Amino acid sequence: MRQEFHGYPDRAERLKKAMRKACRLSAVITKTEYGLLIELSNGRVCTVSDELWLPKDGAMTAAVQWARRHGASSVKIYD
Repeated sequence: MRQEFHGYPDRAERLKKAMRKACRLSAVITKTEYGLLIELSNGRVCTVSDELWLPKDGAMTAAVQWARRHGASSVKIYD
């Protein structure tokens, strides 16, 4: 049975979803002249150098995987 929260039966569920969404991390990947810069919304930063990767798609894949592995639920890529 669902509990009512201030008279609305689904308000508790909406509050729970909003609290989960608020603590999600997001990542921004920016292409620089030296490689890729990955910034998480909690302040962590990582770089992927272009010199290490021959195929450029490999560097982008590694950057997205790093962001996901460190908790990012959404990733934005800027070229």
